[in-house]
This record gives sequence, C-alpha cells and structure tokens, in this order.
Amino acid sequence: MFPTLQRRPRLQKYQKSASSSDSPPTTTSTTVSGICNLRNMNKITLHVVISAILTVAVLVLSIGITSHLILGDVDDHVELVNGPLQQISLIADFLDIDALMRTVTVDWFVLPFNCSDPEMVVNLFTDPNLMTAGAGNSADTASASAPTDPIFQINSTEYCHATNRDSFPVFRTVLKLTGLASLRKIPGFANRRSLQAYPFDLYFFQASMFAQLADTNQSAGIVLAKSFGTPINFDVRLNSTGSQNNEHGFLLQFNVSRSAAVISLVVIIVIANWLVTIAFLWITVAAFIWDHEIVAEMFVLPIATLFAFTSVRGSLPGAPTGFGAVVDYYGILPNLGLITLFSAVLLIRVLYRRVSEAAKRKRKPAPQTTDTENLPMSDLVTTGEERIDGGGSGKLEQSPSGSTISDSKLSPPGFPKPLVPTASLQVPTGATTITHRPPFNRGATSITAVETEPK
Repeated sequence: MFPTLQRRPRLQKYQKSASSSDSPPTTTSTTVSGICNLRNMNKITLHVVISAILTVAVLVLSIGITSHLILGDVDDHVELVNGPLQQISLIADFLDIDALMRTVTVDWFVLPFNCSDPEMVVNLFTDPNLMTAGAGNSADTASASAPTDPIFQINSTEYCHATNRDSFPVFRTVLKLTGLASLRKIPGFANRRSLQAYPFDLYFFQASMFAQLADTNQSAGIVLAKSFGTPINFDVRLNSTGSQNNEHGFLLQFNVSRSAAVISLVVIIVIANWLVTIAFLWITVAAFIWDHEIVAEMFVLPIATLFAFTSVRGSLPGAPTGFGAVVDYYGILPNLGLITLFSAVLLIRVLYRRVSEAAKRKRKPAPQTTDTENLPMSDLVTTGEERIDGGGSGKLEQSPSGSTISDSKLSPPGFPKPLVPTASLQVPTGATTITHRPPFNRGATSITAVETEPK
C-alpha cells in the first residue's frame, strides 16, 4: 500500500477562534483598539493634507511656468527723427508667419487724421523686393530703383467725411521671411538658422515704407503708433539697432524665432522618446541576463511605440513636413532604429528560449515515482458516473452506511481491456477526502479513504 496524506481536522482551531471571539472585551483591549483607530485616522488625515498641499503646489507651479511662456504683442517703438510736419500714423497687425513658405502677413491700419488741417493726399510706397511675388503687392520686374506705384493712397478729405460707401483705410502686405544660415554672418544681424534647425531656427524680415504728398511729391512722415498680434508658434522681436525712421520713411527689422513653448514641447518629446528607447534596451538586456517570464505585452509595446513616434513627429507644431530637421537626427531616427533592433533581438532571444525548453522536455524521461493525490469528495464523489483520473471513471453508489466507489472503467478509450483490475472502495459516512493513485501510472490499483471528524 502507498502512504496516504491526511487532512488535519480544523475543528479545534475554529472552536478556539469562536471561544475567543465570544469572550467579553476587557478594558485594556478597548483602550488599545481606540488608540490604534485614532492613529489610523491621524495617518489618513495626514495623507489627505499632504496630497492636498502637493496638488495645490503642482497647480500653482505649472500655471506660473506656463504663464511666463505666453507671448505679448510685438515691440514696435521706433521714434520718428527729423520728420516733416505732415505725418500719418499706422497700426500694424501681425497676422501669420509661415516658415515653410517664408512669408509674413501684416495688415496696416491708418489712424484718423486731424481734420482741421488743410486737404492732404498722401501716397504710401513699399519696397516691392521685400514682398512676395504673385501676392498682388509686388512688381513684375525687380529693380533697385525707388518704387513709383503706390500701394495705398490716403485722401484726408474723404477720410474725414467718410460714409458707409467709402472703403475702410486698411491694406495688407505679404513680406518675405529670410533665413541666412548658409551665408556669412552680416554685421548688425544676429545669427540665422534655416528650417532645418527646427525648433531652433531663426529668421528675420523687414518692412520698408515711405510717404509722399500726391501733388508735390514732398516727403511725409510715417509714425508706427502701435502693433499688435502674436503669430502662433513664433516669437517676433523688433531689432532696434537696424530699425530707423526719418524723413525718408521707416525701415523696421524684426527677428523671428520659435516660441519658448514650442521649444519646450519638442525638447520634452525628444527626452521622452529617449527614455522609452533606454527602457527597451534594459528589457532586452534583462532577457539575456535573467531567465524571467516574458509576457506578450513586451512584444506589442515596441510595435505600438514605433507608430507612436512617427505620429508624434507629424504633429509637432510648425515642423517641416519632410524628413531632415535637427529633431529628426537627434530624436526620431535613432529612436526608431534602436527600438527596431531591440525588438528583433528580444524576439530572437525568446524564440531560442522556447525551442531550448521544448527540447529539454522532450529529452526528459518519464517519472517512475508513485504519487498520491488528496481530492475532496466534492470533486470526486457525485451522482452518476464521474471520472476518477485522466483515463478511468468511477461509479458512485449510496448506502446507509456510506458510499461505495467502484472502478468499472479504468482503461482509456480505445483499449479493449482495463489496464488494472477492477477495485471497489467503501467510503465511511462523513469522509470528506479520499486518496487515490491514477490507474494509468504503471498499473497501480490502490484507492484508499481517509476518515476525518464528522462536522
């Protein structure tokens, strides 16, 4: 007979627990319980207070930092020096900057005249070489001569007595945005970088304008009273050193760079990409050093990350549509290459491990030792026929003195004869566990019952 494992009765344990719970609480236990509850409440309150303080601190700090990243209006103060008596005032509205098309769109508004002055008709001229061709504001043939065709004419009489039929005094210019990355540094100009240096690209543009009286061609002064509007994604600053305003008109030079918010966003995304790449590196290294289990998510995540990197690259604000910017060389290209390499190495490693484990299981001999199992009666003894093991089945018969389990079909399907003789077992009433050895294990026939204390 094979040794059997018996389940220890737990009646005494339950009785002990019940007796201890039924005993009346003492004063000492009540005091200790109250102190513990008070400490737990104080700990929870402390955690809530700390969490609230951290939440407020994070919100205030985040809002304070992002508030400093918001850009204001463009600086425009250029004082008129030695200007003529006749003057007109303009307001500039910077609408849009397109780094891909290298254009800057500006609307110019004429401020009201002093209608008590005598009648005055003023022609406004702009440099056509500083404006884009085909925008309706540039000459067909470029020339170094002064422009002769005015871009806008102001009639003070019509302006002061304007009706709803008169046109509003506003005109638009589309200026050229210039980057001088490939040229030598020009004295008086800051260093320039083209779109390839995104998000650290730098540009500049110029606005040149002068005014003449229509009847005498005498110069009139132009005062840029104010400018407003902040182009999205860009920081526009007036270059006071290169700007001037006199009797010959004004020349305004502006430096353009990416806003601090755009630069911060791109840098954070690049750092996040590198952190993910380094994490995949350590996952791959761990697969070679430690024989830990590799879950299926470890293979899905690299593929999802590859698509995420490319989609994030396409959604960067103002980024060039093609490939070849600085952010691509330092952030996107190496990340995609390394993650692809790490994923391939990880897959090969896992495949090699699975093949090795399968080969070891195939070479391993079948176990010769006999084992016994402790099965609850609920798992084995039911009504009707019940399978006792992987190949045999048993039949339960009830009797007043107990239950009888008979092995009537101990051979697996397909075998004409049983592998072991038929055996029967009388299970006493109140038995909760039987111990048996599967009949397929080298012809064993022992089926024994273990009687436990009735409940």
